[in-house]
Order: sequence, then C-alpha cells, then structure tokens
Amino acid sequence: MPPHTIDEHLLPIRATFFYQNGEAGACGNYNPDSAFIAAIGKAALVSPLCGKQVHITNQNNGKTVTVTIADACPTCNNGDSIDLSVGAFTQIATEEEGEVPSKRTIFTSLAAWP
Repeated sequence: MPPHTIDEHLLPIRATFFYQNGEAGACGNYNPDSAFIAAIGKAALVSPLCGKQVHITNQNNGKTVTVTIADACPTCNNGDSIDLSVGAFTQIATEEEGEVPSKRTIFTSLAAWP
C-alpha cells in the first residue's frame, strides 16, 4: 500500500468512466483522456480536494489505478460513485464493462469526501 494512506473505504463504490474531450475540468486544468484523473460529485468537490490522489481497486479482478481528483461528476450524486478518465478506467476494466464495483483508498487529507 502506498505511503500516506489515511482512509480506506471498504464499502463498495461504483467506478465509471468519462471523456475529458479537451475541456478544462472543474479544478481548472486541461487533461487528455489518457491522464489518470477522476471526477467526484459536485457536492464533494471543494478546492482542497483538487489534486488529491485516490487509489481505486476493481473488486471484480483486483486491478488498481491511482488517480488525481481533477473534475466534478454531474451524475455522481452520492459518495458511492467515482468517474474515472477513460485512460484510468481501462487500467482496471474494459470500456464495455462500463461500471465496476470498486473500493477506494484515499491519500493525504480527504476527510471532506464521504
């Protein structure tokens, strides 16, 4: 497990994917679709969360990816969803799967995210 892990959520979350399409994310940065970034619910996205890292594990196959919070997810209305860039999602699942049960390990201080 990477250093500085402060919070591991064992309750299942749903990981989905999105395309950045050359647009700036809610944190103000432009990222290619290949970047390992994530979007979280608008209610949870406050500026201190921008740039924080989250380790996502696909519970179906055990594959993991570390992503950086960079955007708001308009369809993530609760704390059990995270939207990964297509580049990050395809590290843990196929696009055809579309949504996979996962768990998250949060690095640094992300106490504001449920």
